[in-house]
Amino acid sequence: MVGILLVFSFLVIPILAVFKFTQLFWVQVKWAWLLGVVSTILGLILSVVTDIPPSFSIILVLIATWLISVGVLIGCQRQIQQFKLKTVK
Repeated sequence: MVGILLVFSFLVIPILAVFKFTQLFWVQVKWAWLLGVVSTILGLILSVVTDIPPSFSIILVLIATWLISVGVLIGCQRQIQQFKLKTVK
């Protein structure tokens, strides 16, 4: 069961973290691939440090990167809205 969860996490979470930032498919694929590799390395390091299974730590890092990307997206949208309000006045 853990292997299935890890595979689907690798398939879904990196592209979810990237797809709102660009509309070009190949750019999305490249950034999602990079995000997956970095998350894997960080997850393996986290696994060694905290002595938890590697699959769980990789999934935790993938989810954390997705949450960070959502936070960045919300922050950017707020900045755009504030800029629009300033230019309208």
